[in-house]
Amino acid sequence: MPRPVAWAWRIAPGLLICIVIALASTFVSEHYGWPTLLYALLLGMAFFFLSISASTSSGIQFGSRTVLRLGVALLGARITLAQIIELGPAPILIVIGAIISTILFGLAIDYYYGNFDHVDKVLEYAGRKSSAEGDPLANLDFRGGDGKPDLNQRHKDFVAAITAGYIHFSDPGTYMFKVRSNDGVRIAIGGLTVFEDPRPHPDRNSAPRCR
Repeated sequence: MPRPVAWAWRIAPGLLICIVIALASTFVSEHYGWPTLLYALLLGMAFFFLSISASTSSGIQFGSRTVLRLGVALLGARITLAQIIELGPAPILIVIGAIISTILFGLAIDYYYGNFDHVDKVLEYAGRKSSAEGDPLANLDFRGGDGKPDLNQRHKDFVAAITAGYIHFSDPGTYMFKVRSNDGVRIAIGGLTVFEDPRPHPDRNSAPRCR
């Protein structure tokens, strides 16, 4: 099966659920009053268990992120240039600054769910499977622990994360990297691996590495 077709087939069940919930929310709102968003929220909570089902999670993630963002963009397209100019320069500069800050200082993160016994297995899996995109991390100084969710998502076990972004070094020189990891980690900067402990292991601190 061609890859685009296989991807469409994989997201179809979850995406269909999102469409049905959207149509049901609209129908109930038009016939009984109250905001459509309220009904969508209530129905979404009722069917939350489907978001962690293997057969529907990919489509629900696609609908709740990509399709939602597209809808917001199309809604924003209704705002005319004249309306934007009427706001004045301050709000426009704030929005531009927020976007630049997110790009420069946020760390994008993608999650992959499964039982991986090596970092290479995660990278190989990521090359053929779609990820569950997470909210950007503000910085690298994140502390978890045994029994706590991994990073900024709800799962505690059988989850891998690939984080990418830009790190600003104020001055040239030698920097020390310390890592606290559990069950495999690899850090690369500019394509150069600066730390690697790729196989499953208990929660532990690494020996400092200078680069």
